[in-house]
Amino acid sequence: MSTQKIKDHYSDDVRLALLEQSVNNINDTLVRFEKRFDRIDDQFEAIKDNMKSDFRWLVTIFGSLILGLSGIMAHGFHWL
Repeated sequence: MSTQKIKDHYSDDVRLALLEQSVNNINDTLVRFEKRFDRIDDQFEAIKDNMKSDFRWLVTIFGSLILGLSGIMAHGFHWL
């Protein structure tokens, strides 16, 4: 729709009101996006915390496994 058609159909006050309404709708949409991104950030933080805990368990288990196998090998080779 060209500017000339809009100007013919609506007064300046109506055009301004429509523009303000559009800006408010855009602002509301941006607020919704921000809330969604905040929720997603919180979920990533929770996943990150779980990954840290899982990594600690993994390192502990592998460390114990290596020490245990080293002890078994040392006993098998009569080093102990």
